[in-house]
Amino acid sequence: MKQRMPNLGFIKQRMPNLDSIKLCIPIRGDSPKEMMRKMDTSPEADIFEIWLDSLKTPWDVSKKPLDESMMEKWWRRNIKEIVRHKKKPLIFVNKDEKERGSWKGSEKSRTGVLRQAALCGAEYIDIGVHAEKKWIKNVKADAKRSGLFMTESLNGKSEHLNGKSMECFSKIPQWIISFHDFSGQPREKELKKIVEKMWKLGADIIKIAVTPRSTADLKSLYSLACWMRKKRKKYIVAGMGKYGKITRIFAEQFGSCIVYGARRKKEATAPGQLTGKELRMIWSIIQP
Repeated sequence: MKQRMPNLGFIKQRMPNLDSIKLCIPIRGDSPKEMMRKMDTSPEADIFEIWLDSLKTPWDVSKKPLDESMMEKWWRRNIKEIVRHKKKPLIFVNKDEKERGSWKGSEKSRTGVLRQAALCGAEYIDIGVHAEKKWIKNVKADAKRSGLFMTESLNGKSEHLNGKSMECFSKIPQWIISFHDFSGQPREKELKKIVEKMWKLGADIIKIAVTPRSTADLKSLYSLACWMRKKRKKYIVAGMGKYGKITRIFAEQFGSCIVYGARRKKEATAPGQLTGKELRMIWSIIQP
């Protein structure tokens, strides 16, 4: 039975500006080396999303708790290895089961790992809307201080902070604050409230990842996108499932600044996620 194409008459049909679309390829792997190999073999990407929760840790194998400082050093060392290898910008995520991730530890440890990424050269940090405003504010302040010290180091005035090498510090990351609904799509009014909460949390980029079930849902999502566009804020609309593919194909019309595409079909990180190569091919066809 043929699937009917949704009626997309509500989308303002303008010519796509593919230069405004940044294609992000999610990367999961047991080790930094595996992640680096995947990045090196994904030339279609503009940005990579690094799933830190997919890394195999020493305590996963031994099942024995390690000293907190040892765990922190392990994360810092592995994050720095990934950052040193990068050739394109990186988004770091550390997802728990609620966001279809693999993280099994405490919430404090999970956000602590993201703090390490913020201090070690990540261009972007993605964290869920349920994060505490105070935590985000504190990590932003830490990253800003680190960035200032790094500038001094590059000018030859300072090389260490509290006796520690400054090699891992880079520019201040942008914060992507995200909301996920894998089962459906809240009403537009409810989504607007969630978006406003994200702005209050200090988001540089809003990410709305929902599962539209009908053309009406798509129309509501498009209306939300137009509302956010008028606010002159950066955002990502990532639809999941069958209908969600439309938001990825017509990403520029929806106003998304980043679009997610899987490296391979079997490596998709969300239902209905097209591959990066498929998206590049489709965009090349619809490009004037």
